Amino acid sequence: VGSACPRRRASCVRRFARERRRSVGRGAPVAWPVVAEHAAVAPDDRAGVAPPAAPAPLNRPPPPVGRPPAVVHGIYLNAWVFGSTRFWNLLKLADSTEINTFVIDVKDGTGYLTYRSNVPLAVAIGANDRIRAPDVRERLAALQARGIHPVARIVVAQDPLLARRKPGWAIHDVNGGLWHDRQGNAWVSAYQDSVWIYAADLAREAVLMGFAEIQFDYLRFPDEPRWLLD
Repeated sequence: VGSACPRRRASCVRRFARERRRSVGRGAPVAWPVVAEHAAVAPDDRAGVAPPAAPAPLNRPPPPVGRPPAVVHGIYLNAWVFGSTRFWNLLKLADSTEINTFVIDVKDGTGYLTYRSNVPLAVAIGANDRIRAPDVRERLAALQARGIHPVARIVVAQDPLLARRKPGWAIHDVNGGLWHDRQGNAWVSAYQDSVWIYAADLAREAVLMGFAEIQFDYLRFPDEPRWLLD
């Protein structure tokens, strides 16, 4: 007998007792009365009632080409995450949330590229030596299929690889040699138009690869304490 309604439960017990007294000697079986609407059972545990279904993935139409979503809910993926199995887990996360944008490193602060590039300068300086996502087209196709806006992040001036291979484009120390920040990174000069052209070539290639937007990062001079900049 359910416990959700004490008065009704007491009435049921008294009725059961009367029926039992009347049936003694006749051998008639007496069953406990069931009050289904007051049964003290969780709704999902009742026989024949299925638990609520898991939320379906959001049905997002892909944004117009070259345009971000009207409201951006994005996450940032460094090159290692984008090229690893964690990427597929993040896709599942996006399927069940409002995430609609992935910002992905194409060239990070090391100067190395996430996928193999055909840009002549990238090939010449060895920027392809640390590939993290050789299957970049497959991963971008998975984003496109879900309507997730892919943004290519390209670090411009913080490029120790380019500074070492093209020292004439780099920032130099007043005492000679390449200047380094507190992390030991050399930078190229934001005044060098060759640096701009290199970044633009990588951006053009990223768009052809399947990225819908470019984020140029560290498009500036170093920001360090005065004692390190003197």
